[in-house]
Amino acid sequence: MAAEKRKPHQKTETKDTIPTRRGGSELKTKLVKIAQVARERPKEQFTSLIHLLDEKALHMCHQELKGNKAVGVDEVTKAKYEENLDINIRNLHQSLLKMAYKPQPVRGVYIPKPLGILFWISAWTWMS
Repeated sequence: MAAEKRKPHQKTETKDTIPTRRGGSELKTKLVKIAQVARERPKEQFTSLIHLLDEKALHMCHQELKGNKAVGVDEVTKAKYEENLDINIRNLHQSLLKMAYKPQPVRGVYIPKPLGILFWISAWTWMS
């Protein structure tokens, strides 16, 4: 039997943002472009990506987080963090720029599952 003469399937990749409820985000577009450069030029070294995390991007990330989740060791909820949102975002951004941001420990618990398996569930702090 003769082999097929078709070309092998080529993976197609999008260069645009992954659509979301709000039609995508500028940050995701930038991240897609960085991923594309990394794939096309694997020896390329990125010296800094901190410029992607501006205050606008941190605000967008904050809005996408669900507020009904368990609190972390800091016991700060999304609603509590939003009481001074602009100041909190500004402080977070400054600590990231200074490379002084130190994430707090994760609060977690093991949940028993069938067959004696323990499943770890963790609750992160609210960006403090």
